[in-house]
Amino acid sequence: MKLENNNRPFKVPDNYFEGLVSQMEQIPQQNNKTIFLYKYRWAYTAVASIIALVFIGQLFFNKINSSENSTDIYDSYILSQVSESSIVEYYLTSIDEQQ
Repeated sequence: MKLENNNRPFKVPDNYFEGLVSQMEQIPQQNNKTIFLYKYRWAYTAVASIIALVFIGQLFFNKINSSENSTDIYDSYILSQVSESSIVEYYLTSIDEQQ
């Protein structure tokens, strides 16, 4: 937008900036408070560490249990494919060989 004849659409009241300094001095200054996060940073760090340890422990524990469960499932599958008489015969022959 081009201003024609250098006319300004807005005007500032007379002596506006002369009283501005005194008005700014009358405004009370705000005290900067310590942010709550920085005050208890050690507590947040401790809580985060404990949560991480619990999470990693849970992952490790589940990995051990899943490997044991998969071994049990595999053994159950193999035993289901063999008849009982074959299992009994296998044990009897292994006992005879050991003696």
